[in-house]
Amino acid sequence: MNNLILSIDSSSNLCAVALSDNNKLIASYSLYLKNIHDKILTKNINRVLKDVGIKVSDLKSVAISAGPGSFTGLRVGISLAKALTFENNPKLIAVSSTEVWAYPLINQTKNISVMIKSHGPFYYTQTFDSNLNEIESITLINSEEYDFEQVSNNLKAGEFPDNIKVDYSFNKIDNLVELANQKYLNNEFEDSTKFVPKYVQNFIPKTNIKK
Repeated sequence: MNNLILSIDSSSNLCAVALSDNNKLIASYSLYLKNIHDKILTKNINRVLKDVGIKVSDLKSVAISAGPGSFTGLRVGISLAKALTFENNPKLIAVSSTEVWAYPLINQTKNISVMIKSHGPFYYTQTFDSNLNEIESITLINSEEYDFEQVSNNLKAGEFPDNIKVDYSFNKIDNLVELANQKYLNNEFEDSTKFVPKYVQNFIPKTNIKK
């Protein structure tokens, strides 16, 4: 085991932990339930390490889905990831939650739009090209005022309103595992002593009135 990465996703109803080596999944535990991250995430991290028979010191990196998403879930997951990567050993990898959602739809010659539920009618949204290059930065929108026609030809992933057809709506830890491995190979690491959830902040909702 040369490149052991522990991946953690707590940004949504998905509460998941996975251990991989050179992009090969070794073990993973996932639950799709609300409000359980603080109760079970630490247990599952300990479980996956114990079952495989390794220690935190054996890890090369810890990867975290860094938001946007559930405030509580992000707080729990990122706090654990920072604790595990104390003094940057192992190293910390952060992956945008919108990238994690979009990843299964890449290489299909269409742009990809992602929406993640925030609260009430508000959603975080971001658009990528077919190679997962950012076209638009993450924005908070009011779904009751947003013009969905502008993304009608895009592939769609995430948590769109119920009346919008979605191409990918079942987030899996496997997506984070693959993106984390790419960042590891490219030496894209975060300073765990300074890292904060990148998108947990007071976004100003973008108004795009329906015509």
